[in-house]
Amino acid sequence: AREIFIPPSFNNTTDDEAPGDEKPPQVLNNACRDAFDLATVIGTPIFGSNENATVAPVDTCEAVNRNGRGVWYRMQGDGSRYVASTCDATDFDTQISIYSGVCGRLVCQAGNDQFFACGNGDKSKVAWYAEPGIDYLVYVHGRRETSAGIFQLTVASVDDNDKCENAQFIERGRFNFGTTRGASVDIVVGCTNEATPAAWFTFIGYGRDE
Repeated sequence: AREIFIPPSFNNTTDDEAPGDEKPPQVLNNACRDAFDLATVIGTPIFGSNENATVAPVDTCEAVNRNGRGVWYRMQGDGSRYVASTCDATDFDTQISIYSGVCGRLVCQAGNDQFFACGNGDKSKVAWYAEPGIDYLVYVHGRRETSAGIFQLTVASVDDNDKCENAQFIERGRFNFGTTRGASVDIVVGCTNEATPAAWFTFIGYGRDE
């Protein structure tokens, strides 16, 4: 069975506070240093929430707004390409920012605001190459400070289609997502003379322009 959970929250109330002065409960992975480890749930959809979270003091990542409240997840790279997605079962306008490094000295790797292929543009999906031994932080946040709710996050490795013999099949009318980051360098004689990383796809023709 799939392991699906919603991060627990805690209440910031202290014994010195009078009734009615309580602060809203915050999710436990509100701060970068408290990021939830994704090691055991790679490829498994998990639920989370940015309700009662705060806006993280981080730099803008690939033109993604940074003024929305968010929560943190972490993982270690293993030399694979990964995709992080909130395309399913998400009820607010999300953004995803991927950073490497340590909290306080984060380096932007990838980011996405509106991924229109999985809905009305309120969902997010981003791909990146996770270098072996490097720590990565996945920041799921709202597009605006008022954008908050429940989201479903899936972080999974991308099909290994950086070789022609492993080309990924594209179904008619379907959208495929991938990245050339970390892919092998290919030169196709007669098509290009430039040595660049590439990803391969295959499809069946229907005898007319598509």
